[in-house]
Amino acid sequence: MLASVYSLLCSLCIGQVAHAGGLDQTTFSPLILFEDGGYAEISAQRRDITVSGALIAAPNVGAQNVLQNRTTLNLGHKQDLGDRMGVALQITTPYAANTAYNAVGYPLNGTTATLESRAITALLSYDISQNAFAYGGLRLLQSDGDIYVSLNAGVPNVFSYRFDGKSDTGLGYVLGLAYSRPEFGTRLALSYTSPIDLTFSSQEGRVLGVAGATPALSDTRFGVEMPATLSFDFQQGIATNTALFGRIQQSRSGGFEIRPNLYPAGALVTYRDDVMRYDLGIKHRLSEEWGIPALYSQEPQTGGLSSNLAPVDGLRAFTLGAEYTRGGAAIGFALSEVRFDDTTTGLGTTPFARFNGNRARLVTIRLSHRF
Repeated sequence: MLASVYSLLCSLCIGQVAHAGGLDQTTFSPLILFEDGGYAEISAQRRDITVSGALIAAPNVGAQNVLQNRTTLNLGHKQDLGDRMGVALQITTPYAANTAYNAVGYPLNGTTATLESRAITALLSYDISQNAFAYGGLRLLQSDGDIYVSLNAGVPNVFSYRFDGKSDTGLGYVLGLAYSRPEFGTRLALSYTSPIDLTFSSQEGRVLGVAGATPALSDTRFGVEMPATLSFDFQQGIATNTALFGRIQQSRSGGFEIRPNLYPAGALVTYRDDVMRYDLGIKHRLSEEWGIPALYSQEPQTGGLSSNLAPVDGLRAFTLGAEYTRGGAAIGFALSEVRFDDTTTGLGTTPFARFNGNRARLVTIRLSHRF
């Protein structure tokens, strides 16, 4: 029974939190490959986020609800090909952002940023032995964004900037190994996703010395390398119908930046260090129909100054879920409470604003069917 509900209960919680406030929205997961036969799922997630801050130089000048609420949708399908091979297709939203400063008197008042992405991952798995299989595949990624920055923080930090464009379709790959001992409730999976190079063909413009202006736009092109990830998923049975599960993930974000050609402050978003993520949970099958998982997640701070377009750095979260299965169909629900660590944003290398005591609530609903 542990084997039959491995990916259902684990993936219902893992991926629920996934960098709730930053650019990363959905991380790659190989858990769908553990399903037997044909399998399909659709999940929707609602993220209600409260991220507010205040100027360091004037603590009474603040900005409320900088990161906006959003909803994402993900799809997955898996099918066996004979006795030793399987294929899977996943459609996800790996990166997204929705930022808005609407505080009169705040130096970034009027600034908005929207980033969307779409990824299609095609996987092939092959059974090396009775207990192990290898998997790999291709990953297509496309993104678009609409950004307007109005900054009035004193000379020389006074300007208006606008970017509007979309990327080409970048190509990456996935490689992994998995090991299974169903009699002990043991499942292990090590996955690597490659970096993906994107070229944005867009329009951008700027007006120096004036905040709140409407810049004239001209054609431009620039590149962004989306970071690689290395992850380790695990499960171990500890009692009848009960198992520990979790994930350790490294997002190789060190050096990642979005740097348009005309942005006056250099880079819109910068990550100086890799991002680590730790998940540890327990799941229990109450009956043939009902299962419940619980998960604790932590993403340590990387330190330094955060971007004003993504003013979060580090989090702690607790997730509780439930899933009902009848026949080949299942419906799952998970709720996460997230607390972000305090962080400081910057203008270049100068500390600018402090963001304290922020949080998020995430709700996921998933429908799945075995056939």
